[in-house]
Amino acid sequence: MRLRLYPNLNLRQFRYLGISKRFIFLNVLVTAIYTVGVLSSLYAAHLLPHLSTTASQASGLINGIATILLTIFIDPQLGLITDQAIHQDQSKPLLGKIYVLLMISRFFGTMLAQVIIVPAAYFIGMAVQILSG
Repeated sequence: MRLRLYPNLNLRQFRYLGISKRFIFLNVLVTAIYTVGVLSSLYAAHLLPHLSTTASQASGLINGIATILLTIFIDPQLGLITDQAIHQDQSKPLLGKIYVLLMISRFFGTMLAQVIIVPAAYFIGMAVQILSG
């Protein structure tokens, strides 16, 4: 028998206030994508002056991706969390803390957006070049 001197941390099943780390990470990612939508299209317009009108109006490419991710991954989970808080008295005090956690994850999503704004602009530029032929 082997003696363990350290705690067994299983990060795959890590949960904080009943929220999985995967859900928190997805909230950060979707927020980052939403944040860069308009600014990356404006930067793409700067990068491609001959297609500047098309590129500056192409923020829907990025925001469409974020909307799909939000609809598939984030909204159903938030609905379940809210429903659980409504129907279970022990979950009601946690609801405010959960929303604060989600707001903090959105803050980190805004910070992550600073990293992905340039790649998003190049993505929009590439897509605009393909669409304009």
